Amino acid sequence: MITRWKQDQSGQSMVEFALMFVSFMFVMAGIFDFSRALFYYNSLSEAARVGARYAIVHGENASSPAGPCSNGASCSCDNSAAANASAIRAAVLTRTTGMSPGGVTTTCSWPDQNVSFTYLNSINKRVTVTVSYTYQPILTAFIPNANITLQGQVTSFIQY
Repeated sequence: MITRWKQDQSGQSMVEFALMFVSFMFVMAGIFDFSRALFYYNSLSEAARVGARYAIVHGENASSPAGPCSNGASCSCDNSAAANASAIRAAVLTRTTGMSPGGVTTTCSWPDQNVSFTYLNSINKRVTVTVSYTYQPILTAFIPNANITLQGQVTSFIQY
């Protein structure tokens, strides 16, 4: 009877290992995904800080001022939206390690206006740089529509 019971248990440890291995790999992938998302979030925050730093030292008194936007207070920092705004985007992209440059969105804003509603780029006026990226976790294959939009934003006062 004991011999027969031993024969019935012959694949149990392999089945337990397979179940635990799959569970363990899901947990590890989740930890890896969370760590990567946290890294990207910190990178976006740093990129926004660098972009704002570039903008505050390139105010209207600089030899190559950056901004404000020609069509209003907020615009994308691409080649045509604002004066030298592409330089802000270039500064931002130096800090987005591991992210696709095409997926990084940079928005610049000069929210302060004068009495004639002209957006200002002068000393002690504000500039805001917002950087966002759509993060796609590795586990998206198992969890549909799991994309997360990460964002970093910095507002600083123009210094020059």
